[in-house]
This record gives sequence, C-alpha cells and structure tokens, in this order.
Amino acid sequence: MKRVLIPFLFAVLFGLSANAQEFNQYQGRSIEPLQDVFVRPLTVDMQLIKTDRQSYGPYHFNVEVNKMSVSDIETIKINAIYLASEEEDADMIVATTFRIQTPKKGGGLDVIVNGYPVKYINWRPFGRSIDGKSQMEEDYKWISSLLNAVQIRPKDGGEKKDASVKKN
Repeated sequence: MKRVLIPFLFAVLFGLSANAQEFNQYQGRSIEPLQDVFVRPLTVDMQLIKTDRQSYGPYHFNVEVNKMSVSDIETIKINAIYLASEEEDADMIVATTFRIQTPKKGGGLDVIVNGYPVKYINWRPFGRSIDGKSQMEEDYKWISSLLNAVQIRPKDGGEKKDASVKKN
C-alpha cells in the first residue's frame, strides 16, 4: 500500500507545483512630455440657393416599421436630408420639417423633406475675413454666444435646466 500511496502523493504534489502560476507587478513613475494639437476653427457663411421653402421627395426607405426605434427614425431623417441635398446640389438643407408616412402600397416609409437649400461660401480661419483683414470681433460675437451657451447648459436635468433656459 505504501508503494502505491507514496508515488501517488509525489505525483499530486508535483502536479500542483507544475500548475502553479506566478504573477508579479511592478510600478514605476515616469514623466513624459505632454503633446497636444490645437486647430484654429474655421468660419463660413451660408448662402440661400432658393429663398422659398422647397419640398423634396418622397424618398422611400425599405424598413420594417413595427421593429423601428426613435433612433431609426432619426437616421432615416438624416438620410432623407442627404438625398435632398444631393438633389438640390446643396451643402445643407436648413429649417427642415418632415412628413413621414407608410406608403399606400407596400411596406417601408416615405419621407418628404421641406426646407431651404444653402451653399457654404467664404470659408476662412476664425477671426479673418476673405481679404485677410481682421474680423476677430465680428466672428467672436457669433461664436462666443455659442460657447457661453455650452458653458451654462446643465449636465443633468432638474432645476438647473430650468434656470439655464430662463437665463437665455
């Protein structure tokens, strides 16, 4: 019996030590230079292509309406704006409104986009006009109001949200 037990115990102990894993963690401190990139913002003007509200579409989207979420509807709206912009050769459609409905025949959704087509003109670095003169004050007047709105916009809901809306 001892002849069987001793080799068995030796095999078990050897097997446990063979499966044992070691882990070591070391931590050091280092100081590395901080690198960052700052990009001067661009400003641009928008020029109306047509001064009357335009209607585009209907654009058909083959989707399963009963399986759609609100996010899916927003994606369809964005795609419809893109198609309207392509149709008009515009950079953007502003003041958009939508009519989204199921077609009379077949499935999916039909989307009609209404809005004003615009082209971007006069691209320039922030603070400069097209002729190179300083326009810092004029550009800052527009951008600072946007920056201030971002700074006072609450990060959570509740009373702070109401206060920031009243302030503006």
